[in-house]
Amino acid sequence: MQQAMEQKAALKSFFGAVFVFLTLSALLWLVLFKNQWVAPQEMMSISLGDRVFSVEVAKTKEEREKGLSMRENLPQNQGMLFVFDKPDRHGIWMKNMFFPIDILWLGEGGAVVYVVQNAEPDSYPLVYKPPVPALYVLEVDAGVIKNIGIQEGDLVSI
Repeated sequence: MQQAMEQKAALKSFFGAVFVFLTLSALLWLVLFKNQWVAPQEMMSISLGDRVFSVEVAKTKEEREKGLSMRENLPQNQGMLFVFDKPDRHGIWMKNMFFPIDILWLGEGGAVVYVVQNAEPDSYPLVYKPPVPALYVLEVDAGVIKNIGIQEGDLVSI
């Protein structure tokens, strides 16, 4: 009888320790990786020159701050469109980026008002800003602006 009670107490202690370990592991995972997970975002197609891009739409402050950070790459003909509430000289940084990108600032009608080609990940904490207000910012893979021949004044179909 005494032995059965000791086994029961040992099992209780073991399962209690396992529960504590799993709880602490889950909390640690949440703390370390909560900013790694990205909820699915709205997608849309835009025309840039003669090419069509599938872009994620970043409308909220959190989505815009996260941007393309922590991604391994950007598939061909894809990008991210940042949509702001009002035109301004919206800044873009390369925090936690692993690949270079081209950045296009667009006015309210979709006209390109400023571009940065081949923004490198190691440029952070530099913040890229246009000299004039823009309502949208489009990020695409490095080399797209040069390959398509995009210039200030060109229209992007949003």
